[in-house]
Amino acid sequence: MWSPSRELLADSVAVLESWGLIAEVGKHALDQRGYLAGRDEDRLSDLNDAFRDPGVRAVIATTGGAGAYRIADGIDFDAVRDDPKPLVGFSDITSLHLALWRHCGLAGSSVVTSAPSPTPSAPGSLPSRAPSCSSRPSAPSVSGRSTGS
Repeated sequence: MWSPSRELLADSVAVLESWGLIAEVGKHALDQRGYLAGRDEDRLSDLNDAFRDPGVRAVIATTGGAGAYRIADGIDFDAVRDDPKPLVGFSDITSLHLALWRHCGLAGSSVVTSAPSPTPSAPGSLPSRAPSCSSRPSAPSVSGRSTGS
């Protein structure tokens, strides 16, 4: 597991904002601790902050990676049941998807959230990077809000 670079995070936020969303990055989005993307308690705090915030409508991880299973039991499942929102991520984020399914009946979306640049001339091609916003795989900390447009 690793945190995204500042550049990847900024690019990811720009993609979401180009779609009319307001991207919010968690406090610990760029943390690094050994092979993990920060301390477990910080990643869990960012994740639960997003789940508890009624303005957040989705939580998106930029990467997948080791360590997600270490925070799965600490998810505020009551907050998720009170205001379900999708968690989008891949790889070891699956352990969070499974915990959300087991405790809340909330299905996750497992997709690669970073991708190489598409051909710019292709009609309908995506911006230079696919949407991704969080910092770390195990505690997705970017959340999307609709601008209402």
